[in-house]
Amino acid sequence: MKIDADIENTKQSGDLRDLLKELRAIMRADGGDMQQHLQAIVALISEHLRAEVCSLYQIDDSDGSFVLKATKGLRMEAVGRTRLRPGEGLVGTVAESRQPLALENAQADERFAFRPETGEEIYQSFLGVPLVRVQTLHGVLVLQHRQRRNYTEEEIEDCETIAQFLSEMLNRGPVEAIAQPDADLDGSHWISAVALSPGLAIGNVVLYLKDILIHRWQAADSGPELVRLEDALQNLQSKLELLLLLPDTVADPEKLEILQTDLMLVRDKGWRQKIVDAIGQGLTVEAAVQSVRENLKERMQAISNAYIRERLQDIDELSYRLLAELTNQNPSSLNDGLPPSSILVCRSLGLPELLHLDRENLAGLVVTDATSSSHLAIIARSLKIPALGQAPEALAKLQDGDRIVVDAINGQLIIRPSDSVVAEFETHIVARQKRDSQARSLSGMPCRSRDGIVMRLLANAGLLLDLDEIVPLETDGIGLYRTEMAFLIRDHFPSVKEQAQLYRRIYDRMGDKPVVFRTLDIGSDKELPYFDDHRNEANPALGWRAIRIALDQPDLLRDQLRALLTAAEGRALQVMFPMITEVEEFEAARALLFDLLKDHQDQGGLAPTRLEAGVMIEVPALLWDLDRLLGRVDFASVGTNDLFQFLTAADRNNARTNDRFDVLKPGNLRMLSMIAETASRLDTPVSVCGEMCGSPLGLLALVGCGFRAFSMSAVHIAHIKAVIGSLDVGIVEERIQALSCLQVGSVRKEIEILAQDLGVEIL
Repeated sequence: MKIDADIENTKQSGDLRDLLKELRAIMRADGGDMQQHLQAIVALISEHLRAEVCSLYQIDDSDGSFVLKATKGLRMEAVGRTRLRPGEGLVGTVAESRQPLALENAQADERFAFRPETGEEIYQSFLGVPLVRVQTLHGVLVLQHRQRRNYTEEEIEDCETIAQFLSEMLNRGPVEAIAQPDADLDGSHWISAVALSPGLAIGNVVLYLKDILIHRWQAADSGPELVRLEDALQNLQSKLELLLLLPDTVADPEKLEILQTDLMLVRDKGWRQKIVDAIGQGLTVEAAVQSVRENLKERMQAISNAYIRERLQDIDELSYRLLAELTNQNPSSLNDGLPPSSILVCRSLGLPELLHLDRENLAGLVVTDATSSSHLAIIARSLKIPALGQAPEALAKLQDGDRIVVDAINGQLIIRPSDSVVAEFETHIVARQKRDSQARSLSGMPCRSRDGIVMRLLANAGLLLDLDEIVPLETDGIGLYRTEMAFLIRDHFPSVKEQAQLYRRIYDRMGDKPVVFRTLDIGSDKELPYFDDHRNEANPALGWRAIRIALDQPDLLRDQLRALLTAAEGRALQVMFPMITEVEEFEAARALLFDLLKDHQDQGGLAPTRLEAGVMIEVPALLWDLDRLLGRVDFASVGTNDLFQFLTAADRNNARTNDRFDVLKPGNLRMLSMIAETASRLDTPVSVCGEMCGSPLGLLALVGCGFRAFSMSAVHIAHIKAVIGSLDVGIVEERIQALSCLQVGSVRKEIEILAQDLGVEIL
């Protein structure tokens, strides 16, 4: 049939290339509003793909529904009116599954939801593809035809390419994601990933495949194999012990702890016994290690807890190193150094390997199996190496020497990018370096707004490694020290002595600047592998965690508070309790703190020069008891990450929900203003910590709500100080308070306009 021949013509890459270029031209054209652009886009796609209908549905962030935003072929009066709930109809099905859906007879499908205002009853076939950018769903692109027809794989792939392109062009992030119009047509390929360590990097691939070839699987006699196993384990143990003696390791407690964890794994009797049992079944030692390793990988797939999976990943990494020791193989050795601008790509990477890398020539990392809370990610962030993880398909698409872009800001990997894309990323890298340099030049200056309002900028930290970046910034101190990080990198509860040594080192590094120590915040997504009591909860985010564990297991809290009192002798001590839900919880924790202070003094210990007890405001229940709470605490900090998570019932660690609700809503601004006003009225110091502080738009909102102290990741501090220096606080407060009274879903656009008026650079 002629229609089939016409559609077949659209498969040619030249036609698709032309279409993408024309789409980009529409988006870049001056004049006209967004609605006109969208209408031009669907008309162009309809023409090129010979489709009688092309429609674009976009997600409404206020309720998660999908609204018909533009169409060629359906009735125009349906635009802006037709709306489908999540999971409703064929569009909702595509959105929920995030997979293409092609139907020969759409109306016969039980999921079809007829909307009479569209006039779509005359169209039989349906092809829908999701618009996804950086793991976030933004909409659905739909093609329809009058005739019943089967869409080919090539047509579906073409539509997916178009949808990927539209997602990039229509949804630019804070750091502009650079759309590649010829993606998949000129050899380039874009992969969504998870940012392990923030930054941008351009370089050439160095594949570290870490494959060990096993030549002999069966052993006639297990005796020699057991001897070889013991020798290899002893050699591996000796190498780790030597690493522990290096000056860089001795000076860095976190590296020391992680290496000590590796050393304990080598000595783990359970792991050794599994290998010995496999040898007893007639396997060679190499085959036994590999067999245990494969069984371990199967277990990893079945375990949902991220922390336990990461610890099993550590054992998998150790198994590889044992195999390398046994076979004397290292087919992709890193010992010879790296060529300039190298980006190391591998499935996993052990801390010893990372520490031995030639960091002068290492531009970035892609570790496909790593997660953002893994040991690798922690150390990569401390070393300021841009790194991506959770991109398993990358290994299959990459070859040694390929040029790639690591975008660990937006979470994407661009393989074999065009020269124009490289040039755009190079521009971004230079601009970021220039901005960071200018901002850091202000580090010694007071943090004061343009109209003379002094503000406090503090840093969030969780490891001594973080202090290497914080100290040179000359902040006002540490507003949130996450003490649980020291527990997470161990395989046992640290003793009072071990904790006191750590806290004392933090004091020593920060000098006379204040440090707010948050007590142990475990549970939910931060499970300790050696603490079984808090596992297997149906809803851990709302379960037994943080202060609830501390009050139910008071020995844990007593040990930590004793360690803090010991470390703080002769210095001010600020202790902050997390996840407080009612005032009585705070009073119980505070009473324990002062009881332990009395015991400490009775035993001859020196009291802190000042002892203050504070709370995290992160559970919405506290909002209805603020006066009673803020009248009792010495200070408070608003934890925006969890507060908004609980307010919206949207898991911030879930890619499908973490961007679903905008924090910049009038109701949220009113809530924040209420907290700031109550604290001011009761003369209780209050700060804000969380991701909102590190965003220029978030900061504008917080300043407008009345806050004057902010604690954030060190990477944001220099730029936020520059932002504060450009503000007229009076104008910001007036505009934000006015926006907080509006009856709309979000005021993000209005705050962006305010930022432009003030000359604030939005990252």
